[in-house]
Amino acid sequence: MALHRMQSLLASFPPETGEWIRHTYWGDEKPDASFWDQFFLQGLFATYRCLLIIEAEKWNQAVWKKLDETLPHMSETVWPFFLLTVPWQSGKPKIPASIAKTKTYILADQKGWVWRNMGLTEQNISSYLFSRARERGTSLPDTLLRSLVPLLPPEAAAIENELDKLEILLRAEQEKKQPGGNALDVLSSYDQEFNPFLCIRHIEEGNLEKVFGDIAGQKDHSKLFFTLQVLLERDFRALWQLKTNQSASIAPSIQAKKKEQARRTPFALLARAMTTLVETEWAIKNGTMDVATAFDTMLITLTALFAGKERL
Repeated sequence: MALHRMQSLLASFPPETGEWIRHTYWGDEKPDASFWDQFFLQGLFATYRCLLIIEAEKWNQAVWKKLDETLPHMSETVWPFFLLTVPWQSGKPKIPASIAKTKTYILADQKGWVWRNMGLTEQNISSYLFSRARERGTSLPDTLLRSLVPLLPPEAAAIENELDKLEILLRAEQEKKQPGGNALDVLSSYDQEFNPFLCIRHIEEGNLEKVFGDIAGQKDHSKLFFTLQVLLERDFRALWQLKTNQSASIAPSIQAKKKEQARRTPFALLARAMTTLVETEWAIKNGTMDVATAFDTMLITLTALFAGKERL
């Protein structure tokens, strides 16, 4: 949602020449000299630059102090965006005092430049989906969108991807020009698309029947494995970080749910789950198992772990 907000602002204020070039930085990495140079590049070869700093709350006080000194003198060709991923309490984000007291934050707040949003939840995902469909000018019917809501994870990027796929499916359906065709035919096609977020949810619920229902009809097991591997690895890492009282890269709207899940998940289970991912990848790459067998074995093992049916 924050990225969509940023893109809307950039589109509303196009540069005099060319376009905004985005440079992305992360709060868990100390900004190097090239980052600070971005604020002052001038001259013939200078481009209009959008600087996106993700998880900027992880930067220490020294970095924020230097930002206070730097931003008042930056070039007019640069536009920085600081994305803070913080807990949502009492109807507002809990901004760390080390940031809230900086000149940068105070000025931005006074100017109305601070955009606050708690992210997507099961309660607001429906309204967000309909809002995005209208903004995109999509012709997807309301009946189709309502049927889509239960299938979606509370992540804006995933919703954008699903809307893209549905629009393509709808165009394909319309091009057939078959009598009796309707929008729900598109949903039938869509249901056959793999939803990795839903599959991960079913794995962590220990529901093997639903897990295999998620992948039913899918032929490219190699693509499925590497898609799930990346997302599962990220999810397991986030659970481990929360369990050890570290900050994790998860949406504020699901932090409470993830913290509770982390509390209930033993370290031994997470360690075994991570090992299973590595062993499955190795089995595929060294030819010990074919992709389909390795993929199915991984799903069975992981689901059994979370169901408490596998010895740790």
